[in-house]
Amino acid sequence: MAEAKAAPNIGDRIDSYCGRCKMMLAHTVETIENGKIKKCHCNTCGAQHAYRPKAPKKAGVPSALEPSDYDKLMKSQDADKARKYATSDKFQPTELINHATFGLGIVLTCKESNKIEVLFSDGAKTLVHCR
Repeated sequence: MAEAKAAPNIGDRIDSYCGRCKMMLAHTVETIENGKIKKCHCNTCGAQHAYRPKAPKKAGVPSALEPSDYDKLMKSQDADKARKYATSDKFQPTELINHATFGLGIVLTCKESNKIEVLFSDGAKTLVHCR
């Protein structure tokens, strides 16, 4: 028999999308109405907001890009403004990076809190950042 999911309580830790941090992070429940979480605060930045159990769908760059899409995306970019890739730096979607092995790439999405998906001329790669 499957266990029933416990009702949330104020002070519980939950995952929620933080609009300030722009990612799914650990939050603390602050308000509950009719058994549903209404407000929480981000344990990373402290922002208080409505509970968002899922990240919003990203407008703009589709996630299933092919290497042929690389040329289209790079036409609107200035290669001289590419930041050198380092695992300790934080990168944002649409940012241009210069990787020592893979060359120029454009950040497609942020995954989790320390991973990014980057499109290079030979395809998309998952890289770490914020370490």
